[in-house]
Amino acid sequence: MHYWRLLKNTVADETRGPSLKTVRVPREMEPLFAKAEEMVSKFFNNRKDDPEHGTIEIFGERYILIRAASLSVEFFGQVEQLFGSEREEEADQFARNFLFDLAHAIGKSDARNFHRKMNLVDPIAKLSAGPIHFSHTGWAYVDIFPESRPTPNEDYYLIFDHPFSFESDAWLRAGKSRKFPVCIMNAGWSSGWCEESFGVQLVSSEIMCRAKGDKTCRFIMAPPKKIEEYVKQYFGREAKSGAAGVHYEIPDFFARKRAEEELRRLFDRLKEVDKLKTHFFANVSHELRTPLALILGLVEKWLDSSMITDEVRRDLGIVMRNAHSLLKTVNDLLDVTKLEAGKLTPRYAQTNLARLACLTCSLFEGVARERRISFSTEVPTELSAQIDSEMIQRILLNLLSNAFKFVPDGGLVIFRLVEKDGAAILSVQDNGPGVPKEMHEAIFERFRQVERAATRKFGGTGLGLAIAKEFVDLHHGKIHVESAMGGGTLFIAEIPLKAPEGVLLASSGPTQNDAAVTQKAIPILDDLRVPLAPTDASISAGASVRGVVLVVEDNFEMNLFITQTLSTEFAAVSAYDGRDGITKALKHKPDLILSDIMMPKMSGDEMVREIRQRPEFDGVPIVLLTAKADEEIKIKLLREGAQDYVMKPFSAEELRARIRNLVSMSRARDLLQREVSGRQMDLEDLAKEIALRRFDLQKSLEETKAAKGEAERLLSLRDEFISIASHELKTPLTPLKMQNQLVKKMIVSGKQQGVGLEKYVEVSERQVDRLEKLVDNLLDLSRISLGHLVLNCEDVDFSEVILSVVERLRTEFEAAKCPITTHLEQKIIGHWDRLRLEQVITNLLSNAIKYGQGKPVRLTSTSVDGRAKFSVQDLGIGIAKEDQARIFNRFERAAEIRSFSGLGLGLYITRQIIVAHGGTLQVISELGKGAEFIIELPKKMVQSR
Repeated sequence: MHYWRLLKNTVADETRGPSLKTVRVPREMEPLFAKAEEMVSKFFNNRKDDPEHGTIEIFGERYILIRAASLSVEFFGQVEQLFGSEREEEADQFARNFLFDLAHAIGKSDARNFHRKMNLVDPIAKLSAGPIHFSHTGWAYVDIFPESRPTPNEDYYLIFDHPFSFESDAWLRAGKSRKFPVCIMNAGWSSGWCEESFGVQLVSSEIMCRAKGDKTCRFIMAPPKKIEEYVKQYFGREAKSGAAGVHYEIPDFFARKRAEEELRRLFDRLKEVDKLKTHFFANVSHELRTPLALILGLVEKWLDSSMITDEVRRDLGIVMRNAHSLLKTVNDLLDVTKLEAGKLTPRYAQTNLARLACLTCSLFEGVARERRISFSTEVPTELSAQIDSEMIQRILLNLLSNAFKFVPDGGLVIFRLVEKDGAAILSVQDNGPGVPKEMHEAIFERFRQVERAATRKFGGTGLGLAIAKEFVDLHHGKIHVESAMGGGTLFIAEIPLKAPEGVLLASSGPTQNDAAVTQKAIPILDDLRVPLAPTDASISAGASVRGVVLVVEDNFEMNLFITQTLSTEFAAVSAYDGRDGITKALKHKPDLILSDIMMPKMSGDEMVREIRQRPEFDGVPIVLLTAKADEEIKIKLLREGAQDYVMKPFSAEELRARIRNLVSMSRARDLLQREVSGRQMDLEDLAKEIALRRFDLQKSLEETKAAKGEAERLLSLRDEFISIASHELKTPLTPLKMQNQLVKKMIVSGKQQGVGLEKYVEVSERQVDRLEKLVDNLLDLSRISLGHLVLNCEDVDFSEVILSVVERLRTEFEAAKCPITTHLEQKIIGHWDRLRLEQVITNLLSNAIKYGQGKPVRLTSTSVDGRAKFSVQDLGIGIAKEDQARIFNRFERAAEIRSFSGLGLGLYITRQIIVAHGGTLQVISELGKGAEFIIELPKKMVQSR
């Protein structure tokens, strides 16, 4: 019989026999159901009623009798009363969902228990007992149609009637009717039993119901994703036969279950991504710490030397402070990754907490004197505690530095340590601006800061208080913040004095001598010290000839360095925030303004907007310093009036060249204005026309950006952190790089001499370049993830680019003893981004050097059919076949090269650049026999519409 035949009450009566008492099924299924009927009847005949004890037992199982109306008519009435008459539809929906879920669970449970007691294994035998069990328990009589196909897979289909459903009877006996099917528990119980029998998710939908005037109660049962299709096709055939349309509902039980499963899947994916992020940050921290250790070691060595001048000593001091600042950020990041991975646990030991607190507090006395802060401590003579002294010291440092960071000069900081109820109570109070009440819990979250990012006074990644809280939690303590009396903030941490029961104490705690404690506090204290009082540069008489540049930068050392760098060509004036910048601009009328973006009081972008509203600054070019890689922010700043931006870290020569060009153009424009005015032409009209066209372009850009939608504009917390971390990592790199350049320049000029100083500068430059490359890789990763990888294409000679990169890496090839041979076709001209092409070739050649030391390297380039082909072949360690596909993924590295340093980003970024050009990158390799990387690029990129 056809699976989709039209179904009616009178269909195929002759195919279903009357021999069974409790169920009606097709004749060919009667022997199986007869056996089930005998077994189930025997089960229910074993009944024992014991009213004196309030029990009914069937086959050793306790049962209960419940009035049919209480589970249907009266239940709906009670729910409607709870919801109110105005929410009747919502009440009905709740009641239907509740009854279906309950009955579905009962059906599964009854089936599981019955199958176990009757030792049923075969799915059909399990299912056949269900309708008979159904009849014996008084739910309904079951009439199964021949078209049914109960199969243990997603083709399961069952159509059946419940002629005497207890729910329909309850409504009819109450003299009530419904517009909707009411046999909800019948549908839920039967689908639950069949699901347990076959191991396939099933749901039933009542398509006809006696309580709403139909001749019978009819149901269709199928897997959730197929049932709606089956029901619609059934009613389609009914409509063709002239039958009236009827109302039906698909229970949303499995819709909700699917939603829960999707949420669970997304949660698992989120945990996987979070784990990957933690692993990634751990790798980044490790890669940054190695070159930082070399920089700090060499700088410390030369600071201890008597062979350097005072000027060099001052410059090296700046390098040391900024390197320490960078190391603190890296250490915070590393601690977070360890905390997330559960790899940080307290090492409890008996410690004099009072002495540790006094020693830590003493480190801040110098900062307090410099800033005229009243710093008082209340600490007992001795307080013995079973703690991890390194973690507790970190808590103290973070809480005290937070107080000193936000308290004003001349303010108040109070530290107290008391014992109470077996716990040490640490409190730090200040009279600073305080923390808004709504932020009292949020400030302990990672990367959360009270200050607005663009105008914050102090740097940092928002990890200090988060780490302090996690360390307190690891000690099973508590920490909170509240508003202090008289204004300001009060942090209170409660640390148990005894280690948790069962914890083994270390024989001695980690060594906490004065030098060790001081060393850890150096970068924190450096950030809190007041800089030297800035002096307002006087503008000499020759400034009008050279030009005046206003430098607006809140970091004193960076400001000083930039002004010194520019002073050889321009008169440089310093300002330390946006508001100060406007004041100095009005006073000195600069030829150019160079400004940072993230500054206190008024940010750089706010300053630009205000300056552009003042007519007297219409012709003054503005250059912005930024460490953020967000292309959207750059476009926004250029649109709002900035002429250029410079990425940190930057080259001193590049900065001077850009400023020189802009000042020259500005002065040429002024000269042209005067010349044109003499010929009775108004340059303003021309400028207005240009401005109008620029406005049209800006409007078009804004509409394009808006079309991308809110989802594309918002970044996740992780992306926001990477952006902030990039600023914190790149800012100290600039003075490191600049100081190396100055020292090198002094050596060349003969102002500074010293045995080994050239070698120091060489090593230091190499490590700074390594750091800069790591940060650039992170920024490229961020650009690619956000879809902001932009190509600036021009006509380029591929072979010439290859040769220039080879020449630049010549020293590295010689150091690695890798002879290089080239077979390059001359003049392979294509439309490509030269800088990105150099980046690709550099990455591939660097890999060949790293993994094939002492082995030859062969380069070839050819041009065929409008495409350029380039290959790098080495005879190094090679790559296993199973690793060759995944090495182009983010953070992925082949098993045999994991002993080498690296983040696993180089090949990923290389392939993304090639793909952006419309090309391909593949690898041919055999383990132990080297590798060949092959690039193919179209000479002209195809523009997508």
